[in-house]
Amino acid sequence: MRRGSVPLLMMNVVLITLAVLMLARTRVGGAGCEKPKRREETCVGEPGECPEIRVGLALPEAIRFGAAAPTVSIALFIDLGSVSSRQIFQRVTRALGAGTIGRATELRVLHAPGACDIREAERCTAALTVECAERLAPGIGIRAIGVAFDQQWRPERDLLAGVAGLGVEVTALRSCVATEREVDARLAAHAEAARRHGFVEAPAGFVVVPGSPPRISPFGAWLTEASLRSLTECLVDGRCQEEP
Repeated sequence: MRRGSVPLLMMNVVLITLAVLMLARTRVGGAGCEKPKRREETCVGEPGECPEIRVGLALPEAIRFGAAAPTVSIALFIDLGSVSSRQIFQRVTRALGAGTIGRATELRVLHAPGACDIREAERCTAALTVECAERLAPGIGIRAIGVAFDQQWRPERDLLAGVAGLGVEVTALRSCVATEREVDARLAAHAEAARRHGFVEAPAGFVVVPGSPPRISPFGAWLTEASLRSLTECLVDGRCQEEP
């Protein structure tokens, strides 16, 4: 054996051992989640990922649906021109309506960035219309979103008439869409909140279990009713997040 080869071999063993120990420290038990990283950056989120995101509940005013006294909140960013947003919206509202999540849950629906980059675009008109419906008749906004999504499939659609059919005066609705600056400001606040939390496209969002700190995990277009229930249970039980 050459001189110096034993110390070199021992050094390699030590380095490998340290690497294994460092890798082991980055894993935590429960639901196969990695230890949360304290960071502020874009999070895409995949099933089973449970990162810590310091977003808290600092969200702008939004259309709400579900429990009046929630123990779990869902923030969902949508694009009313997106088929996948329609699918996620239907899955989440169906789960809340059927009570399959198993917790008192509230949904907050916000609009993704770019909804009104072009004010004349159909998705901007749709966003303005559902927000105006909520403004004119509080509580009706969630049904107005459903109408807007349903009309994606109709080549000849009249969203104003469809939403007015829910019980909103069509003239007032049209005037709000055209001139109400507070609604414009709300959409801008939604877009800014999405960017601040790292969401650049819809559908996307996060589930929040209040606390100090809150337990939060993001989701994307992969979300199903079953994964929503599992993710909620994971957060409530504390299996998705552990402090160092």
